[in-house]
Order: sequence, then structure tokens, then C-alpha cells
Amino acid sequence: MADRFDEFIERLLSHEGGYVNHPSDPGGETQWGISKRSYPNVNIKTLTREQAKEIYRRDFWIKSGADKMAPAVAFNVLDGAVNSGISRSIRWLQEAAGVTADGV
Repeated sequence: MADRFDEFIERLLSHEGGYVNHPSDPGGETQWGISKRSYPNVNIKTLTREQAKEIYRRDFWIKSGADKMAPAVAFNVLDGAVNSGISRSIRWLQEAAGVTADGV
């Protein structure tokens, strides 16, 4: 199965935008959708698009198992994992498949 991460991450990043540090944003300082709250040891202001893609690949694409899924499912799992957490995204997939929704 072809790894479609590069295609999917471009789609996802088109909705994330660049640097934001708005006081009412609960994530705090954010760049490419990567927040200081979630990644306190990352220099968010200087985070490049390529560095953000590496984080998304390592922490969401691979950890969610999307890299092993059919493309028709993989993007939705990736998007759900990024926006709601890996376990929640997997539970949605399990619920849609009619199996026990345990997030594993």
C-alpha cells in the first residue's frame, strides 16, 4: 500500500496556517497547528513546515496506524487524530466499523 502521508499532510496543513499567539487560544503559541502546550520543548515561533510535517508523521500518522490503512480511511484517521486525539479518532473508526470502540 502506497504511503500517502505527503499528500494528506498538505491537505491538513492547508487548514492549519502559520504562526499564531493569541491570548484566547487554549493551545497558546501555535505554528502549523503544532501548539506550545502540546510541545513545550519546541521553539514554535521558528518551527518550519518541514519540522511540523515530521512531528505529524511521527506522532499522528504512524502512532495512529494510518500508515497501514487504506487511503480512503487513512486521511480521516489522521485528521481526527490531529484534531481530537489518536484514541478518539480510532474509536470513531471502530464505531463506524461496528466493532468494540476501545480506541486500540
